[in-house]
Amino acid sequence: ASDRASPPFCHTGRSCGGLLPPSVSRMAEAASLLEKYSSGTGSGEGLTSAEFRQTILKFKPDWEKYDATKAQASHLKLVEAEVPALKNKMIIQGDLQILKAAMDALTIPEEKPVQWILTLLYDMLREDSSCFSVFEEALKQQVGFYKPLVSVLERQSVDQYIADKAAWLLTALIGNIPRFFSQQDVKAVVATLQRSDPVCSELGVVDAIANLLKADSFRAAVWPMPGVADRITGVAAQSASPPYLYKCIFALWMLSFEAEGEIYFKEELIIKKLRDVLTHSRVEKVVRLSLTVLRNFLTHTAFAEHVVELGLLEVVQQLEFEKWRDSELYDDIRDMAQQISAQVQEMSNFD
Repeated sequence: ASDRASPPFCHTGRSCGGLLPPSVSRMAEAASLLEKYSSGTGSGEGLTSAEFRQTILKFKPDWEKYDATKAQASHLKLVEAEVPALKNKMIIQGDLQILKAAMDALTIPEEKPVQWILTLLYDMLREDSSCFSVFEEALKQQVGFYKPLVSVLERQSVDQYIADKAAWLLTALIGNIPRFFSQQDVKAVVATLQRSDPVCSELGVVDAIANLLKADSFRAAVWPMPGVADRITGVAAQSASPPYLYKCIFALWMLSFEAEGEIYFKEELIIKKLRDVLTHSRVEKVVRLSLTVLRNFLTHTAFAEHVVELGLLEVVQQLEFEKWRDSELYDDIRDMAQQISAQVQEMSNFD
């Protein structure tokens, strides 16, 4: 599993709904960064162990056995676990009823078939982002995903794995195909994710929020909602797991594409958090993304001032003395140090 199928771009390869600014270089850089770190620590697969996932996929659902799916068993039998995403994509393209049947399957009381179908859809989208196109076509044909997936998250009690995968699938669809969802839908999802008796894991919640922030049309609605900013900026750089820390930085990265003044930020708090991460984390994926976030925020005057005042130059310069497997990371570190030095010089001249 990876982040490669959940970048801030549509399955078409274009920016989704104007998701990113019209700077081709920054868009290319964003795509390149996700491609480079498409696997390993920090991916959403931290939600579960590889062993547990294998147990789920070895299960063979008998769709005719369940009331919710027996009438559509012939459709669900067409898709298979652990086959290339492209194969399932082509099968579903030829029979969109499969996706409707998959949503009906979420109402099955037994956990195993629900875990199986959610894992299949999750794996397919993560392996190949072009698979979002079949979901888009299904949405055009009035196949509903919002209500069945939200209903899973609203249950009094539900298996955490099922909740996490349902949350990821729903928010990935919203983040990649935002035009089929309303601001009211998105706010309801955020509120449900952060319910007082949560059914999702902490990583599942932050993963879902990061997905929602990929849609520029919803960032201004999501970020100010109670609990969201505090959850993302409150991550403990020294003690958080690498996957959780990475997702929090990923969320900040999505926000860093917003034009200055579009969303209210606590600039000093965000820069302090980036400073803490760059001081304590030595996970290359996390460091590289943190540097990218910092570079984007440097274009905002208020952020740039805090970068200088909070001593980020020394922190970034220190990174060059660490041992990194990725030689390109040294170039990123030197480039970032030069940019901060220029800001320091500019402020000194102004004073």
